[in-house]
Order: sequence, then C-alpha cells, then structure tokens
Amino acid sequence: MEQIYPEGEDLRPADLLDSLLLKVRDLGAAVEKCMEAELDGSGISSAEMRVLAVCAAHPGCTAVEISRLIPLDPPTVSRLVHPMTQRGLLSRRRSRTDRREVQLRATTDGLALLMDVQLAVEQASVQFLSSLSRVEQRGFQHAVDKLLANNS
Repeated sequence: MEQIYPEGEDLRPADLLDSLLLKVRDLGAAVEKCMEAELDGSGISSAEMRVLAVCAAHPGCTAVEISRLIPLDPPTVSRLVHPMTQRGLLSRRRSRTDRREVQLRATTDGLALLMDVQLAVEQASVQFLSSLSRVEQRGFQHAVDKLLANNS
C-alpha cells in the first residue's frame, strides 16, 4: 500500500528508492512512447534507430558490443538486425579473425534514414523536456550522474 507523506516530509531511504525505481521505469516508458510517436511513419522503430546509430558510430561492431551500449540484450539486437539487413539499412560481414563473429555497419541507405529521423528525434527530445527549465534539466542530469558515479 502506498503511503502518502505530507509535502516537505522526507521519505525513508528505502521508500525513496522504491519510488525512484518506479518513476525511472515510468520515465523510460514515457521517453520510448514519445520517440515511437515521433518515428511513426518513418519505417524505423526507436530500438532499430538506436541500433543503427551505434552501427553508424562504431562501424564493424557486433551485436554483443551494441548491447553494451544500449539497453538491449544480444538476442534482441540480433532479432532487430536481421530485418534491418534485409531492408538494406545494415550490412553484415564475418570477421576475418573469428568466423563466429559478425560485424555490422550502417549502409548508405541506413545513414540517410538516420539523418532523416535524427531531426525528428531532436524535436521530440526538446518537446519532452520542455516542462523543465534549463536549470532543472542540468540539475536532474547532475543528480543522476552523481548517483551513478557513487554507486557503480
């Protein structure tokens, strides 16, 4: 049962962490929903866009490497990569040194699509954060960075 604390009264640390975990999950879902809405009709999902962006920034990366950079597990990345290669957004190539390893690269078509959707994503990001002032945005970023730095 959720306990309501009067404004100004501090939550117990355990209650605060529980509340933060739920809110972080909800925030992630809200960001995902915002991005999906902005990408609707572009022919690419937000997860595919993140995979494509990593492949563009790190040519020759593997599914495992991608999964370390974005919050998706390697099997999910592999399931996303297959249709993206069929659509000509990514190319796959076996490693010369390890035949089990498949290296991924964004194709010219993939890079063009990424350029097209990046403006839409930037606009969605601005809209999403518009309820926070620049000072609040920096403060939020600072607080998250501090929590992660002290607990990693």
